[in-house]
Amino acid sequence: MTIGIFGIGAIGSIISIHLNGKDDYFFFNRSERKSIEVLFEKEYKQREIELSEVKANYALDWLIVCIKEYHFKEAVKDFEKLINSNTKLAVIRNGIDLKEPLLKYTDASQILECMIDCPVQKNK
Repeated sequence: MTIGIFGIGAIGSIISIHLNGKDDYFFFNRSERKSIEVLFEKEYKQREIELSEVKANYALDWLIVCIKEYHFKEAVKDFEKLINSNTKLAVIRNGIDLKEPLLKYTDASQILECMIDCPVQKNK
């Protein structure tokens, strides 16, 4: 499968560090990142990543959206390029009605609204 992780902040890092190596991953973030470092359940994990350029030819099977509400307006131009009719979305954001802003890019049946309980803090 081809999977995009959109937003490599705290939650995007936790999600990314637990991905298996069997799929093709693309990482999208506003600021430059070369690695993900997480201390999770007393275990330090690191994953080297290469950020991908947002473009329309990925044909992603899944796009996992891990951005805060106030970043969403800036991300609209990127969603237009990354989401096609076959892309399934997992949306991990604060709030309710997480599907609503994404319905202009895909059908509601392609969107999985997710809740997460994962308190995080910067360690450095």
